[in-house]
Amino acid sequence: VWIVFKREWMLSLLLTYLSIMLQTKLVWRITSVITGCIYGDILFALTIHRYSFPHVIGSMAFLDVCSLTLFMLLTWTGIKVAISYLENQYQTVEREKHKTT
Repeated sequence: VWIVFKREWMLSLLLTYLSIMLQTKLVWRITSVITGCIYGDILFALTIHRYSFPHVIGSMAFLDVCSLTLFMLLTWTGIKVAISYLENQYQTVEREKHKTT
């Protein structure tokens, strides 16, 4: 199987997409992503430990995925705010054009 993206990017994209689809406010998105990642990492570590494989809870790879996901969420929100600002500015310009004619 060929993987086009790195593992961290794929996990971050998936987590970002899920949080955007499930939550509406940024605070709830961040909270759900962080708690979901923590619970998922603990559950994964307990499952792997059952079969005698070592896994460190809260490793650097885990923190990389969490920080990349939060960065993507903040970027998404910033783009959304910028688009709404530009739409408001465009509508204001259109209204001014209609008033002068």
